[in-house]
Amino acid sequence: MRISLKGSLLNNTLSYQLALFQLDVSNKIVNQSVAATQTNPFYTFAVNVGKQRDNGVELSLNYLAVQSNTSLNPFVTYTYSNFTYVNFKSDNNITSATLNFSGNKVAGVAPNFLNIGFDVVTAPGIYFNSTFQYVDKVPYTYDNLNYADAYRLLGAKLGFRKTFHQHFDIDAFVGADNLLNNTYYTFLFLSPTLASQTDPHFIPGPYTAMWYGGLKLAYHF
Repeated sequence: MRISLKGSLLNNTLSYQLALFQLDVSNKIVNQSVAATQTNPFYTFAVNVGKQRDNGVELSLNYLAVQSNTSLNPFVTYTYSNFTYVNFKSDNNITSATLNFSGNKVAGVAPNFLNIGFDVVTAPGIYFNSTFQYVDKVPYTYDNLNYADAYRLLGAKLGFRKTFHQHFDIDAFVGADNLLNNTYYTFLFLSPTLASQTDPHFIPGPYTAMWYGGLKLAYHF
């Protein structure tokens, strides 16, 4: 089920979108393990078992102001995700070794995700944009005993873009990512439990600010 509302205000300069959703997912896939015997080796196979319920809210606001060929465009997006396992177990053997994850938060889903930013474009050709992103802490095991920390990312870009004599285009820019020097990940691997295993669950991003720049020249015939 999804209920959404969208529209604009202030002479169409402010646009908004709001959505409420609920999704029930059945037959989630988990790995089924079979112990080794004298005649058969240990092996695993996938089975459909478990359900989860995804409830959430999505909000988007975008404002565009233009004056004397200079534009200012601030924006914000926010997502709240209340995803839980309703009836979800580690396998369908239903033995003393079977783990019950029902009622836990869904692994890999951040409860809160916020993105704020703005774009400025001036008549002379100077432009600037910046974004701030907040990602809430995330469970990465189904038992919710292990979490990836929340992180904040700030990026910015300053440039100059202009067309000369209707044929020549120039675009020079400099920017940086992770200006707050936050520790964050670019990919997160999920697992039922760590169970005395090592923890190779993260592909980390750069821990310090990454600067970049460029110059683009183009000629149009």
